[in-house]
Amino acid sequence: RSPEPGVGLSATSPGILSGSPSNCTPELSVVIATYNRHEALADLLTDLDAQDEIAPGAFEVIVVDDGSDPPVRSRIDALALDYPLEVVAQSNAGQAAARHAGIVMARGEVVILLDDDMRISRRFLAAHRAAHLAGAELVQGAIKAPDHSMPLFERWHAAQLESLGRAISDGRVVHHGDHTATGNLSIRRHRYFEIGGFDSSLERSEDRD
Repeated sequence: RSPEPGVGLSATSPGILSGSPSNCTPELSVVIATYNRHEALADLLTDLDAQDEIAPGAFEVIVVDDGSDPPVRSRIDALALDYPLEVVAQSNAGQAAARHAGIVMARGEVVILLDDDMRISRRFLAAHRAAHLAGAELVQGAIKAPDHSMPLFERWHAAQLESLGRAISDGRVVHHGDHTATGNLSIRRHRYFEIGGFDSSLERSEDRD
């Protein structure tokens, strides 16, 4: 699946992000919860290493391995990546718990949530960053369904999200909280905690809760 940032911006804030050299706190924290998708995750992490218009030290990546068998760390260790990367393993507890654990660890002012099977463009992080610099509190990005390679239900779900993204972008639908989908979303970290975070008891649809 291919995410496109910047569809459906909500709220504004006077907060401004500042430059982050590699030895400073990153501006952005990318949180990826993963379960048994070793090769897809490796592709996504490689995409993150090829980002334009943003320095490697301006973002960090936190991968929460939600009980993969075998663990994903050995596959990740084989990659040559230039950005700060933290890999944390936990017993299988579901996406809500895994994402929450990653957000707790995050150091950036803005947290970007990505599904582990995404492929992203070279300006993906820069586009999310630009939206928050412009005052966005939350950025809901679009998700484009691939032509093949996904199970039927996942293709249908991705197609539904793509359709919703077009409707929001065209102004036919006003973005509400229950439209939120965390496969491609960024939010200011303090706002996540202010609204109570994910309900870790939910096995699915935690982003719509």
